Formats: sequence, structure tokens, C-alpha cells
Amino acid sequence: MGLVVTIGQFSGTKTASGKPILCNDPHLNLTLPSIWYEIQLHTPELNAYGVSLPGIPGVIIGFNNDIAWGVTNVGQDVTDWYTMEWIDEAKTVYRYDDEARKVEIREEVIKIKGAKPVVEQVKYTHYGPIVYESADANYKDLAMRWLSLEKLGKEEWKTFLLLNAAKNYEDYSAALAYYDIPAQNFVFASKSGDIALKVNGKLPIKQLGQGRFVQDGSKSKNEWQGFIPKSEVPQVKNPLRGFVASANQRSTDATYPYYYNSESFDHYRGRYINQELERMNGITVQDMMELQTSSYSLFAEESLPLMLQLLDTTQLNTIDQGLVKLLQDWNYRFDKDLSAPALFLEWSNQIYQLLWDELWVYQDSIEILQPSDWRTVEMMNEHLLNVFGTSKRTEKTETPQMVVTQAFFKMKETLGEKLEDKSYTWQQYRGTYIAHLSGSIKPFGRYEIPTNGFRLAPNAVSKTSGPSWRMVVELGDEPKGYGVYPGGQSGTPSSPFYDNMIDTWARNEYFELYFMKDAQDNRKPILYKQTFKN
Repeated sequence: MGLVVTIGQFSGTKTASGKPILCNDPHLNLTLPSIWYEIQLHTPELNAYGVSLPGIPGVIIGFNNDIAWGVTNVGQDVTDWYTMEWIDEAKTVYRYDDEARKVEIREEVIKIKGAKPVVEQVKYTHYGPIVYESADANYKDLAMRWLSLEKLGKEEWKTFLLLNAAKNYEDYSAALAYYDIPAQNFVFASKSGDIALKVNGKLPIKQLGQGRFVQDGSKSKNEWQGFIPKSEVPQVKNPLRGFVASANQRSTDATYPYYYNSESFDHYRGRYINQELERMNGITVQDMMELQTSSYSLFAEESLPLMLQLLDTTQLNTIDQGLVKLLQDWNYRFDKDLSAPALFLEWSNQIYQLLWDELWVYQDSIEILQPSDWRTVEMMNEHLLNVFGTSKRTEKTETPQMVVTQAFFKMKETLGEKLEDKSYTWQQYRGTYIAHLSGSIKPFGRYEIPTNGFRLAPNAVSKTSGPSWRMVVELGDEPKGYGVYPGGQSGTPSSPFYDNMIDTWARNEYFELYFMKDAQDNRKPILYKQTFKN
């Protein structure tokens, strides 16, 4: 599960009630029927509320009378690639130091409806499968080592069942011992006041820089060096600052003794959330709902002033100056009814294209050659782009000022007549839709959903992805939970409960979660109960 979330817990030192608050909103690709379904699971051993996945026992993200928990993807790279040095022409024996090792041939049967099954013979090395094989001698064949293909513990389900019944930090910690892959940030709060975060799962020990590029598979020195001991993975309990938070940022600072890498660490959402929580006191559930759904972006705050500074205003006409004024007055919020977010992002994208387009002309170039959004902004701020010199594309000397100004006019050209419509908005530029799971049955999806947010804001809504389940829980004598997800409880398109929560989700509103104490709880908002007996 590629769980991507904004989460945090706050001990009583930061909250108005003196009780911990836990928030969770995993960002995923959105589909109908919904990814999650809402459930309260009540047995003689447990009573838990939250969301789960079809076919998975127990509540995955949720709370009970004593604790609440959430998860977010750690994002560390657990997939490495190795070039193979074959010894025989049939490519069945490969070199490994001074050894000759034989591949294992496995038959993979792919069943196709209405046709004969396709049988693929897949070669497996000790690293993993040969994923790329070429008849051209100029290209090396590649083996993939992916942690999920290895024979690790298969008891992740037990973690969640134990969390469903957990009563304290010790129970939470014991439950996490059964979880291996994919590594997740598990966050925790208890009504007794404990809060915690743990990066939990199997994480390979790598050499500095290992995994950033393809490695020589014939050398044993390129192997992983084992796994980080669970006692040494990043974790924290009851920090003095009164909160813990994760929004897919790096888990540690530079003093952490183990090297790890990823292309997916977020540089903006986590910093903004941490800054806000440091500033806030007397935090309420409403405060956390507002932070969880915030459309404010540090990316815009840190890059737009620099873009405006580098823009050559002597080339602007009256209309251009009006666009600049619109951007100067913007509050860095990606709200659906604003025009400035659309102008900013298109301009920013054009700058990125012009800055790094020459990296794309190299044959077999890879994505890692292209600096990320945050690194590009950092390089512009540090004046590192002044060394560019002559462009191979234009055969002219390029400066950052030239690139930013050219990108401004390319933004105008791309948006075209839309700029003449003063009501053109972020919603029209970005849009959000939730397609049917098949991807091809359009009437079963929902389109043109009006949403605030941006992938580099806490409310990381994009065209097809976003918060798949928003949850805020305040723990106390009784838990008070609030939640919503973009869909409904039914998988039947004709059902009124197929997509009935999408509009509430799009408005950044929440439903109160009615936590039943026992089977006799018959509060009016509870529509359905089902009891199973031996």
C-alpha cells in the first residue's frame, strides 16, 4: 500500500482539553468503489472503529476506547537494480565474485478471460528476478532486488488485530513486532497521555549512496548489509515539544548512523505542519481539522518571491503587469476559487522545463538526474544557476533571469485565452475526479469535484489522488472521533451509499463517528448493525 499521509498526535501539554488528539489522512490514488470501508468491530476481546480494506481482518486505521493509531508510508528505497554478467550464451549462469551461479527458472501463469493462459518463464537470481533482458550486447540485463519479494514475516495482519485490542503503549509496541513490509510510520496516542511515532518495518542497511544508481551484480560488495535492528529504527515517545508528526518527510537528521535514500521524501508539507504545531497551543479538534485540510504551500511561499524577483519587468505589458499583481497579492493558498495558484504552478512548471530540458536529451537518462522541486528552488536561491552558460537548445547564453522571464511568457502562451477570463480558477486548471476502479467505465466515476489543495500542501489533493480517509480523534474518558472519505460504503453504483460522502469530503467537512459501547447502543445515526454468533 503506497500510503501517503499527514498525521500527528498532541499530548495534553498542547491541547485545550488536556487530552491527546490523533490525526491521520493517508493520501492515495482515489477510486470508486472506495479504497476503504468504515467499520466498527466489536467482539468479546476488542471494540475498535475506523477503516479497513476488503479482505483484511480488523481495523487498519482507527481507535478504540483506550488508544488511537494511524499509518503513513516511510518511503525509504527498498528496491535496487543490478547488472548481470552472464557466463553462458543462454544466460542461465552468472558471475558472482569468483563463483558461477545458476538462475532458477520459474513458470508464471497469467490467466486471461476468454483466452488461453499465458505462461512466462522468469529467471531468478539470488537478488531477485531478471526484469530487463536485451538481445543487444550494448545493454546490460538487469536483476531487481525488491524487499516485498523476499521471504519475510507474513503476519502483518496480526499487528492490526493487536492494535484493535491494545490498551496502552506497551500493547502498541508489542503489536508492531509482527509488521515487516511495507515499512510504515506508525503513530500512537493513548487516553493516559502517551504519544509515539515509530518507523516500523524491514529497512535494509546500505552503504553511502547505494541504490541511487544501477550496481554491478557480479560484486558481493554491492549487497545489502542486513537490516536495521528494530531497536535502532527512528522512533520517539512523549517528546518534550508535546507532539509528533510525519508527512512523508525524512525520518531523521544527518546524525542518524544508517544511510537511507528515497525519491519520494516530501520537503514542504512536513516542515509546514511542524512549524504550525510548534506555534500552536490550546489545540482543539477544530484546529486540527483546519490544519489537516490546509491548502497553504511552503513551496509557493519560498519560490514565488524569487520568481518575481528574477522576472524582467521591462518586457511586460499592461496585461502582464496585472498577472504579476495578482501573484503578488496571493496568500499561497491553493483554494479552488482563486486564479493565482493556476498562474503560479504553470509558471513554475515552465521554469522547471526550461532549466532542466537539456538533461532529457541524453539517451538512457534517468529521473534522478533531474533535481526535485525543492532542490531547484534551493539552487535558484543560492545563485547556483548562474554558471549555466551556453544552452545547447538555443545556442545562447542563459541566465536565471532569462529562463524565468521566458517561462512567464510560455505560461501565458499555454494558458492562452483562459487568462482573458478573470474567473479562471485553480479548480478549472487542476480539477479533481475519482474514476471507477476499472478505469474505463466513466459513468461510474465522479468528475469535476471542486476541491482545495495541492500536492505540496497539507491537503495534498491532486487531479486523481488525495486524502483517502480523514480522521481526527480526541482521547479521553470516551473517544471522540470525526472522519470522512471520498466515496461511500457501497460498491454498487446504483446505491445511494456509493458516493454519498464525496461532497462532504470535498468541502473539508467531517462526520462525527458514533462509537458504540455495546450491541444495545441504538443511537439514531447508526443505520446498520450486524451480529454474528457461533
